[in-house]
Amino acid sequence: MLFVILAVIVCAISYRRIGGFYYGGKAAEKKWYNLRGFTVTISILIYTLLFICRYEDMSIWIALGLSILWVITYRLIGYDSWMDFGMNEFYDDEKLAGLLQKIFKPKYWGSFLYDFSGLFFRWMLPSVLFFFILWALGWYDPLILILGISPAFIYLFCKAFDTKNPEIFDLIRTSTKAEEAKDPTVCRFLQKDKDLAEIMIGALNGLIFTI
Repeated sequence: MLFVILAVIVCAISYRRIGGFYYGGKAAEKKWYNLRGFTVTISILIYTLLFICRYEDMSIWIALGLSILWVITYRLIGYDSWMDFGMNEFYDDEKLAGLLQKIFKPKYWGSFLYDFSGLFFRWMLPSVLFFFILWALGWYDPLILILGISPAFIYLFCKAFDTKNPEIFDLIRTSTKAEEAKDPTVCRFLQKDKDLAEIMIGALNGLIFTI
């Protein structure tokens, strides 16, 4: 149980680190321990350990290869232009834009359904990919599909939470953009809805990989 709790915390922090949480605040962004290459490497090592722990008899090299692929496909591909859920002016330069624009007619581009679908496919596709890779390697694990289904709903929840309950959201914020502008050393672990979603998705990863 202790290992599960530790994995949830570590994965939440690691996931948020890649999303822009810098130790020492924005002022320390260029420090070696905040560089993208370092945070990605640490994340790969974490998931290598989690793959080994979750799947019996998996070799370290297979776990390392899967971890690298997982971090690339599940974490590093962009998705910011879908996060307004149709509430702002349409803008879309994401990797899945071509796919979505074939599914939706132009009049629906930038709509709530379009943006939500972008987020949904963004995580569902790598999860399905890993489901079949693991199945081909001898590990049947439908739980990994939860990591594809959940993120879009998590982002939707976090946006609604911040929009409808700003006074409650302010209680859990570690800093605001205004505070960061005055003091670039403030903690930017949780500033906005996107940050909370990243923390929750990272925590869910840690949970699924260790239960």
